[in-house]
Amino acid sequence: MNTRESRTRTNFFYLFGALLLLSVLGPVLAASLDGLGVLVHDLSLSVALVVALLSLHSSRRTLTLGIVLVGVNIVATAAGLWLANRVAGVIADLSGLLFLVLCAVTATRQVFRRERVDANKIVGALCIYVLIAVIWAVLFHLLESFSPGSFSGLESHQGAALYWRLLYFSFVTVTTLGYGDVLPLTIYAESLTYMEAVLGQFYVAVIVAVLIGSYLSDRETSHSPRTYGPTASEE
Repeated sequence: MNTRESRTRTNFFYLFGALLLLSVLGPVLAASLDGLGVLVHDLSLSVALVVALLSLHSSRRTLTLGIVLVGVNIVATAAGLWLANRVAGVIADLSGLLFLVLCAVTATRQVFRRERVDANKIVGALCIYVLIAVIWAVLFHLLESFSPGSFSGLESHQGAALYWRLLYFSFVTVTTLGYGDVLPLTIYAESLTYMEAVLGQFYVAVIVAVLIGSYLSDRETSHSPRTYGPTASEE
């Protein structure tokens, strides 16, 4: 790998840290701070997007697009929090969704690039899996916002608690655990749910095959004998 490629190569540890902040620490802090739950939710999402932005180094165009999406998300999040504006909340969800898709596309290009399998690449594969769950959580949240009652088990959840509940449901779906405490009730909710389940299982099968194939290929290359002079047949 040349110097230019190493500079533009995504550091997936930053992205994984951002996703960990969003999917684990966010709901824990929101639940423990009660009235500040909405603020913690919005702050954790904004911080996660900013940190993830630092790890996107694929191209100047990608970085510029990421900056625009993060800026729109932060402004819309602040407007929705202070003005209680539903439109601002939808814009925040859409900009966050587009940014997460951008992260997923960038990570996929890096992980499936033909190069040596290392810790960064493995973490990148994990990031894509988590990104699938987070992206679908936002999709579920948008669906519930436009069509309330699309899911059962959400009756007592409002505001930030609703998003965290849907994020939990998304992780349960992508891993095909299916506890049944949250269920899709409409055709749109059902379609999104089985699409996530299929994509999650398909991704696991593909990424395992790709990583193992790359590892075995690297191992064969490193153990193959090198010939420095002409062979007997050539002489």
